[in-house]
Amino acid sequence: MANEIIVVGPGDSTRDDGSQKSNSSSKLELAIVAWLDAKSKRSNSSKTLVAYRDTLASFRNTLLAAGLDLDSPDITTLALVAQGWAGQSTTAAPSFIKEEGKGKGNEAANSAEKKATTGRKSRKSASSNLAQETDKSDATVIQPYQEIPRTKAQQNTVVNEVSPATYNQRLAILSSFYGYARRQGLLTGENPIGRVERRPVHLYGDASALSYKEVKNNLAAIDRSQPIGKRDYALLSVALQTGRRLSELASLRRSNLKFDGASITIHWHRTKGGKAMSDRLPQPLSRALAEWHSSYYGNQVNSLPQDAPVWVSLSRQNKGAALSIQTIADICEKRLGTSKVHSLRHTFARAMEDAGAKVSVIQARLGHTSLATTGRYLAALRQAENEHADALSSLFGIE
Repeated sequence: MANEIIVVGPGDSTRDDGSQKSNSSSKLELAIVAWLDAKSKRSNSSKTLVAYRDTLASFRNTLLAAGLDLDSPDITTLALVAQGWAGQSTTAAPSFIKEEGKGKGNEAANSAEKKATTGRKSRKSASSNLAQETDKSDATVIQPYQEIPRTKAQQNTVVNEVSPATYNQRLAILSSFYGYARRQGLLTGENPIGRVERRPVHLYGDASALSYKEVKNNLAAIDRSQPIGKRDYALLSVALQTGRRLSELASLRRSNLKFDGASITIHWHRTKGGKAMSDRLPQPLSRALAEWHSSYYGNQVNSLPQDAPVWVSLSRQNKGAALSIQTIADICEKRLGTSKVHSLRHTFARAMEDAGAKVSVIQARLGHTSLATTGRYLAALRQAENEHADALSSLFGIE
């Protein structure tokens, strides 16, 4: 029993085989819906919901193509499929669950495809019935899981390995589903993902800070006589001054800003991990942000609706709309020479350390839960430096 995942429900033992299969299907669909609902409510992030939904959908389609499903009793096979699937950059089924070549290989693939088709029809029917019984006022909860059709060409696609971080994240999402379903009594037995080894990850291996001199020169080069220059200067300055993430910058609204005389405080209602944070901006930056707002909104700045975006598009096609994440990345590349907005967060952390801030203070400003995380973060930003480099050059006679 320890090596099986069994869908359970009251009265299963007294039902005929057809009823048990129907109940099994309903229980699995319920587990998916309930798990996604719980995760979305915890993070309150549509991005997180989409990531969890799509990850589980991709893995489930791989299982269905092999004639399996999330509640299949063969724990060993589930674990091996998860291991192969998590490491691939496409949704194609891992090669070890298909037979290659002609003859029996094709027969096996066709058989798996038939089973997958039957499985999809059964699951869709159960999901449809379940959705009708669910509160139709919340579309996110009704249909959080949508199947992604895969062609045979996709199934035979040559795949590439993903990064260790992506691999581990995918497994963590799957493990979260199985763990939740077991705690709710919808599945019992061993969590198959527990058998899959994680890959070593070099945390913050690509972390790098921008040159202070280049940042200063690039900001000074922005023409602030026009609204677009005022906006870009204020946007990039807020990113550098607060160290906030790209998604948090993009989501800024009028309700996040509190004006106190000549000073502005930004209240980040929900950052990563559900934390609420605040940043009181220094006078020069408060002034720059106020100038941008006044240049665009004019006399309406004091009567703006609370959901008015702070960063507004000035293009003809989207004028007045909130800047997208991609547009902010484009602005960063145009003005600072990098499309990696997260590098501004790295620069903030390094600047805080160079300014003499304690690690605990930097941790608080970054919103890290663990002090060790901040320590690794800062160490990664210093990894290219060697305080003895000049002495070595002298010893080796390098001129």
